[in-house]
Amino acid sequence: MKRLSIDSIRSHSLSMKTGVLEKIREILDKSEWKIENSIIGLAKPNLNSAISTLSISKIISVPDTALLIREHSHICVNPEFLLRAIKFCQKNGFSFVFMHSHPYDTAVPSRADEIAEEGIMRKVLERIPNSFHATIIIGMRCIWGRIWLDTPLRWVPLDHVYITDDRSDTILYELHCIDHQFKYA
Repeated sequence: MKRLSIDSIRSHSLSMKTGVLEKIREILDKSEWKIENSIIGLAKPNLNSAISTLSISKIISVPDTALLIREHSHICVNPEFLLRAIKFCQKNGFSFVFMHSHPYDTAVPSRADEIAEEGIMRKVLERIPNSFHATIIIGMRCIWGRIWLDTPLRWVPLDHVYITDDRSDTILYELHCIDHQFKYA
C-alpha cells in the first residue's frame, strides 16, 4: 500500500455487516452494560481516491483472562494479548480496530481513553505501517470513533458509519451523527 497522507483523505468511514454488529451487541449485553468490555475488530482497509473505509469483517472478544483491569468506567487489556492480535492482523492483511464499551449513553472518550488509544495505535502502526486503523467506543446507543494514520501518528474522527448486508456490501443504513457520535437503535 502506498504511503497515506492524512491531508489527502477527505472522508473517513467504517462499515460493518449486520451480523458483526449483532455479535458485538451480544458480547456487550452479557455484562448488562454495567462494566466496560473490549473487542478487537479485524477490518479490510480500502483507500479509494480521497475516501478511507475500514470494513469490519470479524471480531475477537477479549476474554476476561486478558483484562488487567475491568471496572465500570475503566478497562486495561493485557499488552501480550494485544500484541498477538496485532500480529494476526499483520500476517493476514487486516487493519486493527480496538473497540471498547462505555456502560452509559455517551461514547465520548475520556482522557484515559485518549492516552490508552494512542499507546495502542503507536504499537499497531509500528507493526502495520502505511495503513490505517481505528479505535471505536460503543455506548449503549451510540458509537464514537477515530481513524489512525502514521504520517505522523495522528487521528481524525469518523465521518460515516455504515451497516451493510451480511451477504453483500449493500449499505442497509447509515448511522446518524450528532456531536461526532453515531446513534443507533
